[in-house]
This record gives sequence, C-alpha cells and structure tokens, in this order.
Amino acid sequence: MAARSVTSSPLLIITGLSGSGKSTAVNSLEDLGYYCVDNLPIPLLEPFLQTTDADGNRQKIAVVIDIRNRDYINSLPQQIRQLRQQGYPINILFLQADQEVLIQRYNVTRRLHPVSKNLREAVRKERILMAKLSEIADKIIDTSGMNVHQLGQHIKQFYSTSPAQDRLNIMVSSFGFKYGSPPGLDLMFDARFLPNPYFVEELREKNGEQKEIKAFLAKHDIVGNFIQRLLDFILYLLPHYEKEGKKYLNIGIGCTGGKHRSVYIARKLFTQLKESYGSTLSLSQRDIKKG
Repeated sequence: MAARSVTSSPLLIITGLSGSGKSTAVNSLEDLGYYCVDNLPIPLLEPFLQTTDADGNRQKIAVVIDIRNRDYINSLPQQIRQLRQQGYPINILFLQADQEVLIQRYNVTRRLHPVSKNLREAVRKERILMAKLSEIADKIIDTSGMNVHQLGQHIKQFYSTSPAQDRLNIMVSSFGFKYGSPPGLDLMFDARFLPNPYFVEELREKNGEQKEIKAFLAKHDIVGNFIQRLLDFILYLLPHYEKEGKKYLNIGIGCTGGKHRSVYIARKLFTQLKESYGSTLSLSQRDIKKG
C-alpha cells in the first residue's frame, strides 16, 4: 500500500538496549510536546503510521519499540526499510551503553531484564539481537557517561523544534581510547600526545574536572595551544556545516583512559564554544569514573 501524502512530522522510533535511558528519552520528548507510546507492538507500526488528523497531518509522535517485541524484532529493520521506500517518514533514535554500565543500572533498579534472568548473559544477547536495528538508526546516543539530566538535555537539544534550536546542535564528548571511541562521532581528536598526569603519582586518581589536574595541564603551553587551535578550527567549520544543512555535530576528544587530558580539554572546548557559539551544546565525560 502506498503511503498517503500528508503534512506531518516524521514518526520517531525510540529503541536500543534495556537500561540505556529510553524512559528518560520519552519523558524529555513529552516535555517537547511529543505524543509518546511505550512498547508499541511491531505489527501495529504500519497502521499507526497511517493514522492522521482530519486535515491529514501527523503530529509529533514517538514510539518505543525494543526487545520486549522479541518475536518480531528481527523483522523490524526490513519492515522499516520497506515503509521508508513507500514514503513514510521514520526517524530512529538508538540508545546504548557499555555492558558494565547497563549491569550496574539493573542492579540499582533491581528489575528483571526482559531477555534472561542471567543479567550478564541477557545484556550480551540483547546487544546481538539489536545490532541490525542500530545499523539503520538515524542517531545513536551512548549514554554510558550521562545521568538522566544530561540525557534529557541532550534529547531536548536534538528534537526541539523551537526557533532557538534551529542551529547546529553540538555534543562534546571525552573518552578513553582503551575503552573504544563513542559511536557516531563526526570529528575525533587525539590528545594522547599531551603531558599525562597519570604518571604523576599524586595526580593519578584525580580527574580532569579537579583543580589539581587543571593546574598541571594549564602550566604546559602545548595544552593551551592545542585547545586554541582546536577551537579556531571548529569555529571555522561550524558556519559551513550549518550552510550545508547539518543539524547535529558530535565532537570526540580522546586520551588513553578518558580520565585526565580528554576530560580537561572537552570541558575547555565546551565552555569556549558555548561563549562563542551559543547555547546548543552539551557535554559528556564518558569514561571519567573508569580506571
């Protein structure tokens, strides 16, 4: 059946791994005026897409579809491709997090995982089962280093339709290369050439948000020069990205463990971009508590 010609917002499908923050995403989208449906049965997806108001418009709607639809989840990527080919506007937001973070969150909430009673095995299996869906996602957010407030802010910045949010939305993330780079980065910069506080015994257990690490890195000219040149480069790129119509820009700053240098630089970059560019920025310090 061919899609009806309607004036509407794309249907937003929220999906991803259990414990990655889908409920927080729903709450934030509802704050933005979205009508949200949790755990929509996959067989109802196409009929749901065909539902419009009297004028043929579809309002801002978001649906959560995840592993709770286990009997149909394997067929969902192909179904979405077919619906898109028919002209239905569908956007997919995929949320994920590191295995140990997901396990910790489940241990805190004391809820059963929908895949298995063996939590570690359940987290591993779900990642495999959801892999094909992540491959067709329009946006992937790794929530490992975010609390509910940071994720909520991130969602609102990406999906608000107010005029203030028409500009490029920027996420600055720090990470450790030893834990892998965050998915979906547009720009990635390696800070491992900078002086490393890890090799100063009294600084090893500190992190880049603490004054001792800030003082250590600030005294090295190479650090300040790197930040300034990085800022100049990014500020040069931003108007060109906006002219091209880009809406989201993910910038990653990596060091070895993601605890000292990248944290410090990401914070500096975030602060200076906010002063120079505006309010459409968010910051994630993913690996600051690891190691």
